Amino acid sequence: MEWHNFYSESPKMVLGLTVGAGLLVYYLVEAVKRPVLACRGGRWRSFLEARLGILQERYWPTPWCYEARCQTILASVLRARLPDIPYAREMLELKDGGQVCLDWLVDGYGEVGDSHPIVIILPGLTGSSQSEYVKGFVLSVRDAGARCVVFNNRGRGGVQLKTARTYCAANSDDLEEAIEHIRRKFPTAPLMATGISLGGMILGNYLVTRGKQAADHLVAAMVLSIPWNVFVGTESLEKPLWNLMLNRHLAHCLCESIRSMRKQLEGNYSWDLDHVMQSKTIREFDARFTARQFGYRDVEEYYRSACLHDKLHLIRVPLLCLSAADDPFQPLEGIPMEAANKSSHVAIVVTSRGGHIGFMEGIFPTNTYYSDRLYRQLVQGIFSDLDAMKEVWFEADQYVERMAQGGGNSEMVQGLEEVAQSSKFTEKVAQSSKITEEMMLMKRKAQGGMESPMTQTLEKMAPSLRMAEQSSVITEKVAQNLEITEKVAQNLEITDKVAQNLEILEKVALEEGMELSVMDSKMVQGMKKVVPNLEINKKEALNSEVAEKMMQNMADTEMAQYLVETKTAQDSENIEVAENLGNIEMMAKNTENAEKVVQHSEIAANISLSLENAEVSVQNLKEFKS
Repeated sequence: MEWHNFYSESPKMVLGLTVGAGLLVYYLVEAVKRPVLACRGGRWRSFLEARLGILQERYWPTPWCYEARCQTILASVLRARLPDIPYAREMLELKDGGQVCLDWLVDGYGEVGDSHPIVIILPGLTGSSQSEYVKGFVLSVRDAGARCVVFNNRGRGGVQLKTARTYCAANSDDLEEAIEHIRRKFPTAPLMATGISLGGMILGNYLVTRGKQAADHLVAAMVLSIPWNVFVGTESLEKPLWNLMLNRHLAHCLCESIRSMRKQLEGNYSWDLDHVMQSKTIREFDARFTARQFGYRDVEEYYRSACLHDKLHLIRVPLLCLSAADDPFQPLEGIPMEAANKSSHVAIVVTSRGGHIGFMEGIFPTNTYYSDRLYRQLVQGIFSDLDAMKEVWFEADQYVERMAQGGGNSEMVQGLEEVAQSSKFTEKVAQSSKITEEMMLMKRKAQGGMESPMTQTLEKMAPSLRMAEQSSVITEKVAQNLEITEKVAQNLEITDKVAQNLEILEKVALEEGMELSVMDSKMVQGMKKVVPNLEINKKEALNSEVAEKMMQNMADTEMAQYLVETKTAQDSENIEVAENLGNIEMMAKNTENAEKVVQHSEIAANISLSLENAEVSVQNLKEFKS
């Protein structure tokens, strides 16, 4: 009755409280969430989770301003309160006669040496070193204790355009020259790069196209609010009403910047400046000016070149991206979450809200935003533990090499990598190594001191195998099923003659199969030529339920593989074991120890027959070698 009376007396107040309660519930359920981290389990992900405590927190967007367009616009307005930052300007003359300026932060530093860490920041579409969002990042770098330099594109930051060329998302030539200049000036200083919006696309293009060169120059990189898929982003910006208004505003800013450079851009060129000035959207501007200036057939070809969502596998530098799921410039469906989940060193952090370069948080946004806090923690974490970053670089190199060889999409390889990353050191590797040495000694005695090419090969690999012992990892479930050995053997159809030649090799490979399988043995290939009726039903073994069980139980380490490959590459004889040894590798990894495998396998029972046929093996190998 009292509630009814209250409603009758103050219906507007009751309605307001009801609506407010509903909005509060919606805010708490839909807006306040922990960010999603997309990256394959590995050293980079572990590094980020250990050093970026902000990833374990919920992002609390400003309650009265958590809508995407509001975050985008008001964040820029509120950041305008930041005072201008004093820089020391350095003009960099480019190879084609153009120039860019590097603005070095001079405030807040004491005496620093030439090896002090450096961060280079790339502004967005029409930004410069005094843009609001850039100043926030610059101050975060200063607070993290690193030196900061801002890369201003041609014609930006108050610098006059000297040539008839500006900049675009798909070209990173100017950035390359700037980075090489900084490396020459400070050769011992660790260098990190950061790109915001369009600057992030230019940086991403640099990482993709320069590959190993970029990895030699940069320790890590971060991009903020970049349009991974330009087609999806452009389509989103052309939707009425608010997105289209943002689109038109940016197109107007671009036209104004061209107007200020008209003197340098006029002439006998492929573009019509009067037509360019009439552009109403970013797509129109790019079609009439940007694509033509950089030699693209049309705007679609330019956008395809600028897209990064399908090029993550080409990046060698550890990279972190911060995006918002509601970014009007890049909706969630354009962010390559699936590709990042497969990558060992490209991580994407996605917040539920934040808009485009917004990321305001708290009831009353201050000068520090969510993106600034995350960025500061990242810079501090990287430069405070460069030793840990070495492991990340190693893992990144291994991943890119596998992708280049076409092995990055193998479900079997991914399964083994996940097992290896989650396993721990055990004593079983050492036990296996001892048994391997005993087998090698037994074979030499049985052959009367005659060393076959295979024996010499195994002896050369022994030091690498012992090094691999120190970094091999296996899971707790490695030896759950000895019957896998027999099941795999049933899937292999090997002729009697080849079986005799491979008998001795299989006994050793039971313990060394993991390392041997990563190489393709020329000797075994020769044996295939000697016996043309060799048929191995590899597909059947890989597709069987037995293979699935082994994929779950098998363990491997990339470090062991790397050591073995490095060692054998230095040998004059490059040993490459045939793909059929992958089956032997599977048997070895799923045994509790080498002694049990020998006891339960038919190979151990027929060891005497194997030794008798050793001479046949040696003869065939000699024929191939000759």
